[in-house]
Amino acid sequence: MKKKIILGIVALALALTGALWSYNTPTAAQSPLDDYNPPLGTPEDNECHEGGTMHPHCINEDLWVCGWIMARYNRDIIPIEQVPERCLPEPVPFTAAPADGPICVAEWIECGCQGTTQICIDSCDVETVTPNAPACIPQ
Repeated sequence: MKKKIILGIVALALALTGALWSYNTPTAAQSPLDDYNPPLGTPEDNECHEGGTMHPHCINEDLWVCGWIMARYNRDIIPIEQVPERCLPEPVPFTAAPADGPICVAEWIECGCQGTTQICIDSCDVETVTPNAPACIPQ
């Protein structure tokens, strides 16, 4: 009788150990995205939301998808290799030193639209023209 009780306790202990072992064993590779749950409607969730780096330029679903991706990239959740090229911002032109003066570092940029073309002028009087700019296309 004692043998049956001891065998029962050992079997129960083995079953519990096996259950706990399988519960803690991940079935797939863990991703940093698994633990990232920012509040909805914030730039931490999507850079298209107010205060985000892409606000107010998200005028279609593809840009909102990019906003979601960029929110995770900007917070080091995903590496640059996982960001689609279409989501990367265009490089800002570097202002070179004028031939007859000191180096000018742009401190601000003013932009305006002429039709669907965006024209930006920085504090160094450098003009950047972007045809078919999302900010200039009527929503």
